Amino acid sequence: MGRLVLHIGMHKTGSSSIQRFFSRNRHLLRMLGVSYPDAFAPDGKRLSKHNNLFEAMSHEKDMGEPHPVYGPSETMIVELADEVRRSKVTLISAEGLSGEFDIFAERFSVLRDRVPVTVIVYLRRQDDWIRSFHAQMVRMGEMRSLPEFLEDPDVQRHLDYADLLGRWETALGRDTLQVEIFPPRDNLLQSFLKAASLPRWLACLPYAKAHVNRSEFKSDAPLPDAFMNRFNEGNEWIRRTFRPDLTTLFY
Repeated sequence: MGRLVLHIGMHKTGSSSIQRFFSRNRHLLRMLGVSYPDAFAPDGKRLSKHNNLFEAMSHEKDMGEPHPVYGPSETMIVELADEVRRSKVTLISAEGLSGEFDIFAERFSVLRDRVPVTVIVYLRRQDDWIRSFHAQMVRMGEMRSLPEFLEDPDVQRHLDYADLLGRWETALGRDTLQVEIFPPRDNLLQSFLKAASLPRWLACLPYAKAHVNRSEFKSDAPLPDAFMNRFNEGNEWIRRTFRPDLTTLFY
């Protein structure tokens, strides 16, 4: 029986660099017993991340019916369980799965008690993350200012990391969750390999220079000093539950 490593992000925590490393070394890794399954966009273009799963679930949430190309997401995940049984380790990575909607964790609950799963999520201090994420969304066409963006209930839920972990705990169990802090103290890829219980020497493969992107951002309105207060209780619960080795969740 193999095991599944499910990397759910978050956005703006170096996910693209991790995905680039695994996708470009896919064939070498398979010879070592590590499967990074192929993923394709609806038009057939190969993807470096498993956005097909994310898109299938998002379509079901928005439209109430299966994706016209991918079909039911639950079927995709059950088929993924077959892939897990064929390899020592199967890695799935899609940062959108850390989003605020229940469906992302709920769909994966079908794997509970079927295959061993490790869920890896990198958390970035909320005030740092929202500025970086908002700046990215603006580049993609977001018209709302940062204060307006923060008024969106979905954005507020996205910032509640305790809620995020609670959803995945309900779906797959607390013991499956591996919480990492961004930026990591060590090299990002080395940090990920350790969290995934993969050999650290894999970082000797090509494309291993995982980039920690803490890009500068400009906000049209600074966040108030008290912004982080609303997250203190949840962040402390995360620290006690998942990272008791830390004095504070974010260093």
